Amino acid sequence: MVTKEQGKRMIEEIVDRYSFVEDNEHLVKRRVLSEQDIATKFVLPMLHALNWNPLKITREGPEIHEKGFRERDIEASPQEKAKKGGLPDFSLKRPGSEAPFFVEVKHPSLHLDSERDLKKYKDGHLVLLTSFRESMLVRIGKNKKKEICEKFVACSPELYVKRFDNLWNYISNSYEAEGVRSALKAWRHGQR
Repeated sequence: MVTKEQGKRMIEEIVDRYSFVEDNEHLVKRRVLSEQDIATKFVLPMLHALNWNPLKITREGPEIHEKGFRERDIEASPQEKAKKGGLPDFSLKRPGSEAPFFVEVKHPSLHLDSERDLKKYKDGHLVLLTSFRESMLVRIGKNKKKEICEKFVACSPELYVKRFDNLWNYISNSYEAEGVRSALKAWRHGQR
């Protein structure tokens, strides 16, 4: 279990590591780093720092489902998968929790576009859309209306450290964050 203080120190280390990418822009511009590299080297460690255990498996399945694992089990042609927009990179589910929330990873050379990148999600889904360079937590509301709950602005991973409390309260695998996610869900139901 990662405590909030440990998580903040871990985020500081990840941001320091990402500063090398920022200092060597050719890694992004020439796509030397792939979307998968960003997912495994920065986003997955960030989730671990937020108390999600990438190695934990419960009776309900892994705490973090990874895209490659789930795609293997879906009986659909590649064309059908592409038409639906594919699967999220990570699906996070706390044991006993009603619904997962999703993490969609994009390449840092692309600007996040909540309309384009989130069209496959349904009413009530909570999605972290991230390139690690920028991130936004989006709640999909009634009629697929996207509502940004929290945004970490482009080219500023340092905001992960400065606004760590918000990151912890919205995304972590903690009781505080579960309460925030439940409140978002209750608010969504009140909008109907």
